[in-house]
Amino acid sequence: MTINYEDLPDQTSLLNEANGNRGGEMSLSALMNWSIQAFSGRINVGRIFISVSNAINGLNMNSKDPQYLGCCIQNHQQRRIVVSEFHVRAASLAINVPPKLISDALSSIGCCHWPEWRDKGQFNQMPTDLAVQWSVMLHFGHALAPYLPKSYSR
Repeated sequence: MTINYEDLPDQTSLLNEANGNRGGEMSLSALMNWSIQAFSGRINVGRIFISVSNAINGLNMNSKDPQYLGCCIQNHQQRRIVVSEFHVRAASLAINVPPKLISDALSSIGCCHWPEWRDKGQFNQMPTDLAVQWSVMLHFGHALAPYLPKSYSR
């Protein structure tokens, strides 16, 4: 199963933690409160597209190498990632090129686009913070890995 999302509700906190800043304390009551707000529609979590596939054929389940198993599963999931108009527009803002150029480039390297019947052009407000734009763009970062120097593609 692959879960594709457009926006994280707490993207700024995630970026702060990635930059080494300590996050807030976790608690069950805070999680429950957030869940109630999200399910009641008071927090916009963006659109989500869930893709479920058949079992992975040819996977050597007798392998004792967890890295091998993890890579096989991750590669399968990455092939099922879809890119929405929201991702394209955020990338366009991040690197200052037209959205059509981003969309065409992603298509040419094999990225799948969000299914048309689900993408009605209704998406969250575009992030204005450059770091957030880049983090949204990382949704399809795996597709760029083969085009990076070997030292960056891991």
